[in-house]
Amino acid sequence: NLGLAWHATPAVTIALDWQRTFYAATRDYGNPGPLAGTAPTPGQLLGKPGGYGFGWNNQDIYRLGLRYAFDPRLTLRAGFNYSESPVGSDQISFALLNPGIMERSVHAGATWRRRNGDEVTVSFFRGFREQLRGVSVLGPAQVTHHEYALGLGYNWR
Repeated sequence: NLGLAWHATPAVTIALDWQRTFYAATRDYGNPGPLAGTAPTPGQLLGKPGGYGFGWNNQDIYRLGLRYAFDPRLTLRAGFNYSESPVGSDQISFALLNPGIMERSVHAGATWRRRNGDEVTVSFFRGFREQLRGVSVLGPAQVTHHEYALGLGYNWR
C-alpha cells in the first residue's frame, strides 16, 4: 500500500491510495480454474499444489477520498475506488461462484459526535454493475455483479 493525504484546509483532507493485491501468489486464488472442455481429476482439489484455484490475476487498486470536517461534531466523507477485475474471461467457471469482477465503486459516510463523546457513523457503498462473458466448463456463461451496502455504527467512549 502507498497513500498520500493532503490537508487542503483545516477542514478538508484529500487522500490518494494505491494497493497491490497479490492474488496470483496464493494457490486458492492464483491457480487457474477449470477450462472449457476439461474434466477435473481427483488431484485437482481447490488450493492444492497443481489443483484448481479461482485463476485471479494480481490487482492494482486506486482510491480517492475526501474528508470534510463540517464542524467539530460532524464529519462527512466520500470516495471513489477503481481496479481492473482480476478475473479473466477464461476463468468464468469459478467466477460463477465468486464474482469478484467489480471495478468501480463509490462510498459516502458521515460521523456525528455526541456531546458525551460517543459517535454515530452511517456509510453507504455502491459497486457499479460489471459483466464478464466467457466459456465455462458448462458452456457459454455470463456473470453480472453489482453491490450496495449500508452501514450504521455506534462508538461509545
